[in-house]
Amino acid sequence: MKNEKYYKALADKVGGEQGIKIAEAIRDMYTLYKPEMIDWFANLYDPAVGGYYYSNGARDNEKIHYQGVSYDLRPDTESTEQALRFISTSGLLGDGTLKEKLPAWMQEQIVRYIKGLQDPNGFFYNPQWPKELTDSKLSRRARDLSWCVSILENLGSAPTYDTPTGVKGDGLDIDGKPIKVIGESSCTEREEGPKSSVAIPKELENKESFINYLNSLDIKHESYSVGNTLTAIAGQIIYRDRELEAAGADYSLRKIVIDWLNENQNPENGLWHETANYYGVNGLMKTSGVYGKIGVLMPHADKAVKSAIDAISTDQTPGAVTDIYNTWFAVTRIKRHLRTYGGDEGQRMADKIVEDLIKMAPEAIRITKEKLSVFAKPYGSFSYTPMASAGRSQGMPVTFRGAYEGDVNATIICSSDILGYMYSALELSDVRVPIYSPLDFVRYIEILEKNRAKIIG
Repeated sequence: MKNEKYYKALADKVGGEQGIKIAEAIRDMYTLYKPEMIDWFANLYDPAVGGYYYSNGARDNEKIHYQGVSYDLRPDTESTEQALRFISTSGLLGDGTLKEKLPAWMQEQIVRYIKGLQDPNGFFYNPQWPKELTDSKLSRRARDLSWCVSILENLGSAPTYDTPTGVKGDGLDIDGKPIKVIGESSCTEREEGPKSSVAIPKELENKESFINYLNSLDIKHESYSVGNTLTAIAGQIIYRDRELEAAGADYSLRKIVIDWLNENQNPENGLWHETANYYGVNGLMKTSGVYGKIGVLMPHADKAVKSAIDAISTDQTPGAVTDIYNTWFAVTRIKRHLRTYGGDEGQRMADKIVEDLIKMAPEAIRITKEKLSVFAKPYGSFSYTPMASAGRSQGMPVTFRGAYEGDVNATIICSSDILGYMYSALELSDVRVPIYSPLDFVRYIEILEKNRAKIIG
């Protein structure tokens, strides 16, 4: 039977009858993942661009009209990072890496595509969305920055320019040549790379601007969106704080944001929401990321993790795949925080979390699988909502609203991403069962090569 050795290792790691039950629950959950998902992902790659589309609808149509404006439908950086991450985490590469296994021509295309999106201010901009619009969406801009840096690092490259998170640029353009900068009287090549012209977001200019920005946020009613944005820009907060410290500032942006979050947290349930429901736990998952990136323990972690664990098995109907995914993600994050920043008491609390999760795991996994099945769509993909893909990503139009189709974001959430956090929460990552195998990757590459041949002739 396929992957039998992995299921046995999983059962043996847990031990006893409970280990067998957990392995069987995982085996049943894997029936969600169809062979055609491989083809679906591979056919979203555009060899003329070097990136992945969000969905079939995005690939097969040229434009979309949103709020009276026409936008091109093109590959985007978030879909590209997620599609590449799926390759890395689904078992397709075996023990290999993207740098080792992706065809050289594909790596070159992707690096050229990503490096070509960077602005001298350090951020990356998808050309289908106006720069001014991207700049107005802090989470969109920050996530694209993070995705692009990650893609380049995984393929052994680097941004051209320094970034607002402190990542150094290599000073090389998409052809691998030193970039040129305009001097006072001439255009000259710089051997040492570009001078930094990193943008300082107006929200992070100083203490006053940051406090005013935080006070404009309604975290008690919008904890998911607020937590999403703050976690997305956390790297910029940390980098800006270091700049201010070097300039002699007597305050810390990191302390300001942590104090603000602590003041607004609900001590009764550990959330930033009155009710411990899906929405509150979604906000917990996002907001807890700020604590992790800054490196401090979140208060009321015991109450927060209980809220998240309860949400795993709740009979509340999920409205989006994130309602299911974020429960396991939140538990994993808090447990990691306890082990990293909680001292001996944190270790004891984390051990208890794992013990409780192991006891409930067979049923929790069964419920998770049942909930995810509602989002299954054609070609082995999954949609963001039960009936359709999300037409917007971080506020940007990516496909047609209400389209009955799967999308990259939802598909990786429902497959390798949720599995990763499930295994991590149960502390079974070392016996993770792969979804696919390197033999499946052979077919994946064959599809890429075939599509490429259509373009180059």
